Amino acid sequence: MNKFLLVFYIITAINCLIPYKVNSDDWLLVKYGIDIDGRHDFVNPTGYQYDVENKPTIALEYIFDFDNDLCLGIGSSLQYPRAIYNSYAEFEFSSIYGLMKIKSNYKKVSPVVNIYLGCSMYGGNLYYTLGSELSGGLYYGLGLGVSAPSYELELLYSVNMGKMEGFYYNGYSLYNYIYDVEYRKVTILLGYKL
Repeated sequence: MNKFLLVFYIITAINCLIPYKVNSDDWLLVKYGIDIDGRHDFVNPTGYQYDVENKPTIALEYIFDFDNDLCLGIGSSLQYPRAIYNSYAEFEFSSIYGLMKIKSNYKKVSPVVNIYLGCSMYGGNLYYTLGSELSGGLYYGLGLGVSAPSYELELLYSVNMGKMEGFYYNGYSLYNYIYDVEYRKVTILLGYKL
């Protein structure tokens, strides 16, 4: 796990233990989700696309409730390493993001729209990297769901971006390559409000 994410989780957990909150309506949301579908793309220069195994994702979000219909928050998600089908190559993205939650408080169970924007960190095993350097990039997503007093159910479409850089030798010359990588997935998440 990235040290930065570990620090973020510890700080958020400590913040929850402190009885003072900015607003009594603020809450911590712990989410667990399973991918329904995922696709890994090498955008430039190859255009290769690969199907990806469905694996779990966990997320932790701190939500600031400003209005009955609008919440803002910060969060972090960690993906369990997932393999490209029919290979040993595994990769993962971890994201840190801001979010906007638009909800309707007409009933106890209400619809909610979540908009995510942040940055992602990118890693992979040796079969995936083959000595390449990986660097993260932009993260964005859109989620639709329902919110209850203690739970939230969400269907999330998200995109993680990154770069893969390295060298290869074709027998005659040494070449440098830079691939833009996109990992697009659809995830169903169940969140518990603390």
